[in-house]
Amino acid sequence: MSASSSASINPAGVTSTPSHPSRGSGRGIPELGQTEKQYSTVMKKQAQRHIDDYLRTDIKGVLELSRPVNKDKAQASERTINTVVQKTKIFFEEFDNAVKLQQLSPPEGSARSVKDDLVKERDSYKPLTLFISKVANAIQKSGETPSRLLIPHKRTDTAMVNAETNSRVDIALKCSDVSSKVAMGEEFFDSSASTKKEREDKNKAYYEDIFAIIEVKRYATASDQASAFEQLVRYTREVYDKQHNRRFAWGLTICGFELCICLFGSNYILASEKLGLQTDAGKQQLIRLLVYWSFCEDHRLGYDPTIRRLEYPGCWEIDVPSLNASEADPVQKVKVETFYSNTVIVSADRQFGRLTRCFLAS
Repeated sequence: MSASSSASINPAGVTSTPSHPSRGSGRGIPELGQTEKQYSTVMKKQAQRHIDDYLRTDIKGVLELSRPVNKDKAQASERTINTVVQKTKIFFEEFDNAVKLQQLSPPEGSARSVKDDLVKERDSYKPLTLFISKVANAIQKSGETPSRLLIPHKRTDTAMVNAETNSRVDIALKCSDVSSKVAMGEEFFDSSASTKKEREDKNKAYYEDIFAIIEVKRYATASDQASAFEQLVRYTREVYDKQHNRRFAWGLTICGFELCICLFGSNYILASEKLGLQTDAGKQQLIRLLVYWSFCEDHRLGYDPTIRRLEYPGCWEIDVPSLNASEADPVQKVKVETFYSNTVIVSADRQFGRLTRCFLAS
C-alpha cells in the first residue's frame, strides 16, 4: 500500500510519533561509496538548490497560518495569548539578556575581536529554551484547554540519534501532553539519572519526536541568515524522512535579534518577515506562535490525520478510501478502509513533491 502523506506528533490520546525501533528507510551513510564528509557536502549543495528554487522570503501572514481553525479554539488561543504575555513579562528582561549575546552586526566582512569570540552562539540556547518553557508553563496554567504543549528538548546543540550526518541541531521543539510537568529553571537541565551514560540515554534526541527545529545564529547578517536557512532545510528533510505522516513542517531561525518563521510546503518554503525579538512586540509574536501551535488542530501543525502511530501494538494505523463505491458511506460519500503496518518500505527522504511513502500493510 502506498501513501502520499506525512508526519508525526504527540497529541492527546492517539500518538502519531513513531516508536524508536521502527525507523523507516532513511538512506544510510556512506552511500554509493561516499564518506560521511562527502555525503554531507552533497546534502548541503542540495539544500542550497532547494533554497534557490523554493524559498520565498518576507512573506506576510505566515504566523497566521498556525491559528486554530475551530472557532472556540481560536478564541481560547487569543485569550491565552493575553494571559501568557502578562505572566511572562517578568521574564522579558532575562530574554533580552539572552538575545543581546547575539549582535545585530558586525558589518559584513569585519574582523571579530577576541572579546567577540568569548561569547558563543550556544550561550543563548539556555535562556531561549527556558523562555519557551516558561511560555508553555503559563499556557498550562492559563485556565484554558490547549491541545498540547510545545516544549524544547532538554539537549541543545545536539547530534540527533539515527541522523544521516553528524550535524547538530541547536534547539528542537517537541509536542508534549497538556498534563506533562513543565520543568523550568535549572530543573529543566537536571536529570534524576545517576550516571553520565544514564543521563545521556534519557535525554537522547530523535527526529521521530521533533515537531520543529530552531536554528540559531549569532549575528543578524545576510551570511548568517543564509547559513541558518541552509541548515534548517537539511534538518527538516530528516524530519520528513523519519516521520511518515508528515505533510508539511514548521521551523524557526533566530539570527541576532531577528526571528523568522518558516513553513515548508510541497513546492515552497515560506519565510516570514523578520520579527525583532529586542522589542516587546517581537517577543509577543513569538508567544502568539507558541500559543497557536498549542491550540491548533493537528493538521495545522503538518500532520496527516489519516495516518496515526499507535504506541501499542507499535504500528501505523492508516485510513484509505475504498475503491468500492457501492459500499460508500451515505454521509461521507466514501468508504474508508483501515490498514495496519509496522514496515515502511519507502520513506519520504525528500522535502518537495508528493512525499510518497510506501507501507507493507494488512
